[in-house]
Amino acid sequence: MKRALGLAVALAGCLSRPPFSGEETLVDACVAPEGLRQVVDVPAKSRFDFLWMIDDSGSMGPHQASLAANFRVVARFLHETLAGRADYRFAFTTTDLRSESAQGAFRDGPPRLLPACDRDPAACEALAACEDVIVHGSGEPPEPDRWRFGPIIRSGTPEEGGNVGTTQAELEHVFDCAARVGVMGDSFEKGLEAARLALSCDGPNRALFAPCCLDRTAPDGTRLGSTYDADCAARLGPGEEPAFLRPNATLVVFFVSDAYDCSDPASNPGASERAICRHGPADGDDADDLPDAFTDAALCPGGPAACQRDECGGLAPEVCYAKRCVIDRGDDANCVWHREALTPVSDYVDFLRSLKKEPDRALIVASVVGERAFLEAGGQRVEVTNAEGTPSEACQSTDAQGTPQFNTSEVSASCCPKGVCTGGAAPTCETPEGLTAFTGGRYLEVAEAFGDNGLGCPPGATGDACLSICGADFARPLERVRDKLGRSVGRYCLERRPPCVVDTPDGPAGCVSPEEFDDPANLTAGLTVSVECTQTAAEGGACEIALPKTRLGAGEYIVERAEACPERVAVVLTQPPPGGGRVILEAEPADPALRCP
Repeated sequence: MKRALGLAVALAGCLSRPPFSGEETLVDACVAPEGLRQVVDVPAKSRFDFLWMIDDSGSMGPHQASLAANFRVVARFLHETLAGRADYRFAFTTTDLRSESAQGAFRDGPPRLLPACDRDPAACEALAACEDVIVHGSGEPPEPDRWRFGPIIRSGTPEEGGNVGTTQAELEHVFDCAARVGVMGDSFEKGLEAARLALSCDGPNRALFAPCCLDRTAPDGTRLGSTYDADCAARLGPGEEPAFLRPNATLVVFFVSDAYDCSDPASNPGASERAICRHGPADGDDADDLPDAFTDAALCPGGPAACQRDECGGLAPEVCYAKRCVIDRGDDANCVWHREALTPVSDYVDFLRSLKKEPDRALIVASVVGERAFLEAGGQRVEVTNAEGTPSEACQSTDAQGTPQFNTSEVSASCCPKGVCTGGAAPTCETPEGLTAFTGGRYLEVAEAFGDNGLGCPPGATGDACLSICGADFARPLERVRDKLGRSVGRYCLERRPPCVVDTPDGPAGCVSPEEFDDPANLTAGLTVSVECTQTAAEGGACEIALPKTRLGAGEYIVERAEACPERVAVVLTQPPPGGGRVILEAEPADPALRCP
């Protein structure tokens, strides 16, 4: 620490300003940074793959309509802001894991069943407006109707490998049709597992990204499953690029639901990290009184007995399976009572991250779901959850069937000690039209795990900091997604920090304190950001003519903290760079006048 304080004193004398005080560790400010020259080639087109995971239970009709009506926010970005430089793919799946034809499959046709038109006339009118993109089934009995564009919406004309045309209006039309996934899906919603199945090499959509799937085998040659190879671009030949989940595209996963996520291991046992859930409780003929599940060496590296203790404790195998692996359909919205039997949120986060070589750069997760409920007690804000049981009379209300449930207006320390409310889960928010939603806490946790690239409602946040399905409409959530897309197009991690400079009454001075070094604004003085167009439109780029290097001015870029970058700092252009060009980031070595003697 003496050396750090000595540097501070020396630098303070050098810069005619007092040193910082305290026991902080000082960056070695007397070592001049090296110069920087970083050239980033910009692809001719920005690539995006969108997975829209949309709840298709009975209450979701108005929400689907709002999503479709406000999608123009994203469509305008793709077609106007990027001006023909967007190469996008859209796929849709639902929360329904009960229907055999669903279970994570990309939707390739309109809803097969609609509510009566007198109950939801808007849905029927919307489907009627989609006749031009529906191929009606033939035969006896007739095959299901299909979308003309199939399970994937692809930008461009058929000659360009697309199926949606080249205009914003064409994209908005097909999205309006595809996003209305219907309201006849299972009410036992499992959206997180549906998304994992949809993007899994062992799932129903494998054929669309099979070139990037790698089979896993045991030492004896037994096939253990298949995983996505996030680095597959290096080994793909001409014409082998997947139709979806492309390795060099930014992946956007957008969750929409008005219910709690009830994804349990039994919904997809092959992906479970719990041996008892993956293999079941059965015991073979080895007479060891342990389920064969615990012989899985990959999941049980400590041996069968230790694995049983870790996963089941003193529970009998059948009881352990029932409590750790499966949610009874009778509990439905109250699956929150059995949180220990739900698939850990971390499993879904790890899975999504495995799909990208650089997940902190190429993966955006948005959750537009029901809000969390909180308890203010003892000066602390505690998230509210529910536990099995009947609430006391002072803390209960009844649902539509007359069953006692917890009354959310009675969230208090007496009714919810330490944030645990005994009784059935109740809605946590209501739309201006009177629609209600249950907490989507598990979806929000997934979004939060992606830091700056996650959109939802961070713990403790309120108001405009949060996205909510109970908001006025889907305009704000889609605007936030649009902004993230824009930043992903023109955001670059710096390989080396530029000189750190602050303004003082005596003029520019080198940074001294850790706070100054940690402020990205102090890195702009020594940084030059330029763009250069090297590939004209005739050559597949986005420029009419090749332009010389043009230096960007103040307001055309910002420097920000970025924990995922090697130097924890990134440059973000306020407007996407020209496709087929390059971005040049430069900094001279620190001015000797700003160094310590």
